[in-house]
Amino acid sequence: MRWSVLDGQCQDGRWYEEGGNICFTYEHLDEPQCWSFERGARGLVARFESDPSRLELYEVEQSAEPLHCIGPDVGA
Repeated sequence: MRWSVLDGQCQDGRWYEEGGNICFTYEHLDEPQCWSFERGARGLVARFESDPSRLELYEVEQSAEPLHCIGPDVGA
């Protein structure tokens, strides 16, 4: 799977289910990033279960457009 935080820097990884959570692994991180998901009144809500502060993300919109990922070392 591929993830981007709107800055054009994409990260490739893989996901798997563990204990009811969806966990993601990335090459640059040593520990998996595990999230719980539930459907809220306005879309999906994801809670970061790998951190006691439990960051929450909310679905804003769905898009048919592909992720915008800039290439590594563009212009170098």
